Parts: sequence; structure tokens; C-alpha cells
Amino acid sequence: MKGALGYPSEIPVAEAATSFGALLLLVVVVTGALSRSWRRRHLASGQARFLVPTIVVVLIVGGGALAGWGLASIGARHVGDWVEIRDYARKENQRILAESGNDRSRLSENQYRSIANRLEIEGRAFTLGGAPSAVRPHLFYDYPYLGFDFGDGLVVRFEPHTMWSLGGD
Repeated sequence: MKGALGYPSEIPVAEAATSFGALLLLVVVVTGALSRSWRRRHLASGQARFLVPTIVVVLIVGGGALAGWGLASIGARHVGDWVEIRDYARKENQRILAESGNDRSRLSENQYRSIANRLEIEGRAFTLGGAPSAVRPHLFYDYPYLGFDFGDGLVVRFEPHTMWSLGGD
């Protein structure tokens, strides 16, 4: 189901949230550490003494929540219905790498056709709760070679070990 935890989108939202949240936390922590002496000198007034720590707490909670939601969404791709998809992506990407020479280079037209025909003949389809239709493998020319068609025109590639979405097609 679109919007469900772990469900991909054309724009890798969970991945962006994780990265932005972690960056926000890093900036707040580094800035806080570097500005310790500044705070001692300039937080004499009552408003600043209340306002600055409040802003810092809000930024830490917001960044943590954002990064936490993103990590939970990506983590959801490692359990339940996703396990079969993840394991298939790992196995097939390794198989395609072996067929193409193990160098993660772009597939030639002949390699692409040969692998695409094999995948079409195998006809794998996965059931993922909430997906509008069966989730089917989709071949790309570049590594990771295997992505998945979630129906309604949504085709997404994942890094096969982390299940980090590399975006839609």
C-alpha cells in the first residue's frame, strides 16, 4: 500500500529523510560543541537562555524522529513479505554479475536481451501486501541490474544488501 512503511516511491523519501535527519543531528551536535564558549558569554539574557536550548531540543528531536522514521521504513524492507524480494534481488544481482564478468559495468545489448529473456521465461512475481498488483522483477542496464515493478508505473531499484532505494524509473 502506498505510504506504508517500507513501500517505495519514485523519489526515495525514506532514504532522504534518513540522510537529512542524520545531517541535522550532526550539525546540531557539532555546532553545540563548537559554540560552548560563545554560549557562556552571550546567554546572559533570560530570553536567549530559554530560546537557544529550546531550539536545540526541537532540532534534535526533529532530526532524530526524521532519521528514525527513515531507518524504520528501510528496515521494514528486511522483514515480512519483503524478505523474499530482498533475497531474490541479492541472488539475481550476483547471478547477473557472474554472467556479465563481475565488474559492475553496463550490460551490453546482447547480455541485456539474454538476461531479460531468462527473467521473462522464469516469470517470477511476488505478493507484497498493499501493492496494486504482483511485484515483478525489472532489468536495468546498470548495476544494481535488478529492480522491481510495483505496478501503476512504479519501477524501483534497491541496493541489494541494504535495500536502500536508488529511486524510481
